[in-house]
Amino acid sequence: MKKTLSIIFLFAIVFSSCENKNNYSALITQEKKDILQYIKNNHITVYNYSKSDSVFSDKKTIDNICKYVTDSNVYYSLGEDSIYIRINIVGDTTQSVKLNDKVQVRYIETTLDGLYTESYWTTLDLPFPPELTFGDIPSAFQGATTNLNCAGWQTAIRLMKYSETESEIIVPSKLGLKKNYESITPCHYRFWFKRLPK
Repeated sequence: MKKTLSIIFLFAIVFSSCENKNNYSALITQEKKDILQYIKNNHITVYNYSKSDSVFSDKKTIDNICKYVTDSNVYYSLGEDSIYIRINIVGDTTQSVKLNDKVQVRYIETTLDGLYTESYWTTLDLPFPPELTFGDIPSAFQGATTNLNCAGWQTAIRLMKYSETESEIIVPSKLGLKKNYESITPCHYRFWFKRLPK
């Protein structure tokens, strides 16, 4: 009898685990569809990065996209599972961010359905902007992702390059803040960073 109950219990655990994986997989698939729908609804053109020749499909290099304001309907992507980014304002081109630099960030986060917005854009929203270390890329899989830093922001800062640059980014949940990673919620950001003096 104990053996039978153990087998039933083990089967229930395995079945539950498979069901959770299937649900997660379905949610990730839906998230990708939601991002593509957001891009379509907002008439966004996406230029994709090609590793073979190290340029985007419009022939710009990674280093070049941070030097110019991007068309309002043009975003760049490093691939299907990366962020999408456009440059709104080019910052101080004499102040390039370097590995381990401390930076302040300001952002307005909006879910792609527009139902939720969080703003840390001005001192009225938050007197002291969040600070993070450039290159300190948190991993959601290691439980290190937080609500004040994420791989998506780190990628954005690398592409933005110059202190006080402003961009628009779309961040898939697996590269997002902890709350968005856990709820599988992709977000759009108005995003800005400033390199802090050493």
